[in-house]
Amino acid sequence: MIKSPIPHKDIADSNLGIRPFVFDVVAPDGITSLLPDDVKMTLHANPKNISFSYEKKHEISPTLSGWVEYYWGDNPTTISLDATSGAFIRPYTGLSAVTGPVSVPNEIASSRFKAPPTVSRSSQESSNDTITVTGRRKDLTNTIGVSIGGTRRDTITYDKYLDLLALFHNNGSIYDQTGRVVVQGKIKMIFDGGVWFGWFQSFNVTDDANTPYSFNVSLAMQIEREYHGVRTQMPSERF
Repeated sequence: MIKSPIPHKDIADSNLGIRPFVFDVVAPDGITSLLPDDVKMTLHANPKNISFSYEKKHEISPTLSGWVEYYWGDNPTTISLDATSGAFIRPYTGLSAVTGPVSVPNEIASSRFKAPPTVSRSSQESSNDTITVTGRRKDLTNTIGVSIGGTRRDTITYDKYLDLLALFHNNGSIYDQTGRVVVQGKIKMIFDGGVWFGWFQSFNVTDDANTPYSFNVSLAMQIEREYHGVRTQMPSERF
């Protein structure tokens, strides 16, 4: 068993110098977590860079006597993350850059991947050959591709990538069994003393041939509000 380099989300409180990147889903009050106890989304590898975009909202209108400027405060903050999924490493076999076969229902396989017709040749007395089409094969299996073992789908890194993708698709929403949104929560992002609340805007994944053993991931969040911890001798409330 390969243990995670970040065993617990509260490891940032230790003196080990580890600063994990943690995501949570909270209720509209911004305090109550909607995830089970001790369940948080921790990135497998911290982002390579983080960009914060702060802008002022203002308008400029022309008048007969000159230009008039209107200042409306701040635009919503946008955070952009550029990260890597981490290396796809399997126990005992090492790095893997292949995805492997995909299992699909027989009806989908038969509709998208038609087998070629079987052809038989019979020689006659002359040198001419007769070609007979006997029909298409119907023994299609439910697996597309060739299983070579050791795929990247069998790694912790790929599981973490799917967790992050699922977090993006849900985007703070909690659904019932019928697929309806029953609670619209918020995404809570925690890193290095800062706490941000907001929602995802975009999620991009690049499978680059120059880095075959990992994905390049970039995502953007629109921030509703944020808090930052400040070192002080006075007791402070933690979020």
